[in-house]
Amino acid sequence: MSAPTSRRVLRRVSTAVSGAVLLAAAAGVALEGKTLPVDAAAVRDVVVPVDAARVAQVCPGPPRLATAVDGEDLGYDEFDPEGSGTSTVLDVVTLARGEDEPPGALRLRPSLGAPAGEEVSLAGSARLAQLTDAGEATVLEADPVEDAVALAAGTSVAVTGSGDLRGLAATSCQTPSTSAWLVGGSTQPGDSAQLVLSNVGQTPASVTLAGWGSTGALDLSTAGTVLVPAGGQRIVLLEALAADPRVAIHVAAAGGEVTALVQDSRLRGLVPGGTDLVAPSVPPAETVVVPGIFLGETSGEEADAPAVRVVNPGEETATVSLELLGADGPEPVPGAEDLVLDPGAVVDVSLTGIPGGPWSAVVSADRPVTAAAVTTTVGTASEEDPGTAPVDRAWSPAVPALASGVVAVPGDAVTSRYLVLANPADGDVEVELVPVLRDGTRGAPVTRTLGARTTLREDVAALADGEVAALQVRAADGAVHGGVMLTAAAPDGSLMSFVPLSEDARTASAVPLAPAPRPLG
Repeated sequence: MSAPTSRRVLRRVSTAVSGAVLLAAAAGVALEGKTLPVDAAAVRDVVVPVDAARVAQVCPGPPRLATAVDGEDLGYDEFDPEGSGTSTVLDVVTLARGEDEPPGALRLRPSLGAPAGEEVSLAGSARLAQLTDAGEATVLEADPVEDAVALAAGTSVAVTGSGDLRGLAATSCQTPSTSAWLVGGSTQPGDSAQLVLSNVGQTPASVTLAGWGSTGALDLSTAGTVLVPAGGQRIVLLEALAADPRVAIHVAAAGGEVTALVQDSRLRGLVPGGTDLVAPSVPPAETVVVPGIFLGETSGEEADAPAVRVVNPGEETATVSLELLGADGPEPVPGAEDLVLDPGAVVDVSLTGIPGGPWSAVVSADRPVTAAAVTTTVGTASEEDPGTAPVDRAWSPAVPALASGVVAVPGDAVTSRYLVLANPADGDVEVELVPVLRDGTRGAPVTRTLGARTTLREDVAALADGEVAALQVRAADGAVHGGVMLTAAAPDGSLMSFVPLSEDARTASAVPLAPAPRPLG
C-alpha cells in the first residue's frame, strides 16, 4: 500500500472512530465497559428579528346583491351606497407607541389597485381618518417608525335600514395571508354566502377552496382554482356550488396573499333575515375561544336562535365540549358536554334558554376544531307581513389570545359600542384600556381585572369624557380574547355586528427558529 493511500485509509478510519465516539457520547452508551456521562444543556430559542415592514390592511366595501351567474363568472349590480339606502363609514387609526414619538405615515387607497392617497395628518399622538360612502374595498397603509412596525387598525361599517340587505355589517380591516378559516353563513334556498377574495399585492394569487357542511365535506370542485389578480378582487357565490344550512370554508392561497370574508345575507320570503360579514376564525386547535355573544330579550328562536357553530375539518371523529363564560364565571350549555362530531361535519349548538348578557364560548375537543358564534336580534313585523319579523345577525369568530390589541371605534354610524373581553385562564388577568379621542389625544388609562374564566363588558363611550375614536387593550400579565359589539338603529328594530380586536403587528416582528427543548418520557 502506498503512503498516500495509507494516509487516506487512516483518515477514513480516524473519522469513523471519531464519529462513533461522538455518537456514543451523545447517546450515553457503554464504551469498553464504561458508560460515558451525558451533560444535559438547555437550548435557548434562537430569535431572528425581522425588519419592520409597512402595514397593509384591506377594509371591505359595502354589501352587494348577487344578480347573475354566467358560467364561472359572477355578475353584480353596480352598487350605489346613497341610492341603495346603505350608508358606509370607514374609520382608520395609527397610534404612537411612545409618549415622545409620532406614529408613522398613514395613507388610504380608495381601491385595491389605486395608488396611495395623501398622507393623513397628525393629530396629537395619532393619525385618524374617516371615509364615508365608499363603494368598494379600501386599503390602509401605515409606515413603521424606525425599527417598530405601525400600531394600526381600521373598522368598516355598513348600515342598511331596510330591504334585502337590512343589517349592520361591520368588521376590522384585514392583513393578507395565505390561509383563512371562515365559519359561518348558509347556502340553502333564500340565503346567500358570497366569498369575497381581495388581493392587494403585486402578484396574482391562486386560491383553492375546501368546505364542510352539516353532513360532511362539501364538493366545491366546480369552483376550480380561483385566480385573484394583483390589485383585484374575486367574488365566489357559494350557494352556486353547494346547498347547506351550515357552512365552513378554508381558503388557501399560493403565489400571493389574500384577504377573505363571507357576506352572509338571508331572506325569509320577502322579509330580511339579516346581513353580516363572516371574518376569519383561528385555525383549528383543541381549544378555541369565541367572544362577543350577546343574548337579550329580542334574541331569535328556532332557526334564528343564537348558536355556536363548530366544524371538525379532520378525517376522524371529534368529541367536543362547549362552555360559556359570563360575568360571574362559567355556565354549562345543556347537551353540549360531549358532542360527537363526525369527520367533516359542522354543527350549530343552540343557545336558547341561556340567561341574557354578554358571553364567550370556550370550545374544547380531542381533535383540532374551529368555531364561530351567531347572535340574533328580532325587529318589529310590518303591517304587510305581520307574521314574520325581520332579523339581524352578528357573526363572532374564534379569535386569538392577545397581550396587546387595538380597534378603531366607529362614530355616528352606530348607536352603541361595547368592548367585550374573555379570560379563559384559571387565574385573573389585569388589563389596561387606553382610549384615544377624536382629536388624537390619549385619555387616562383605565385598569380592569378580568376574573378567571369570566367575560367583561365595558361601554367604550364611558371610558373617557370625549368621543373615543380608538381603543388600545394591553394585558401585562396574560392574554385576552376580545372585540367590540356594535349596534345601530333601523326603523323596525335594532341591528348588531361584532368587530374583533386587531393584533399588534409587532408581536410578529421576531421569529423563533429553535424552540426550547421539551422533556422526554
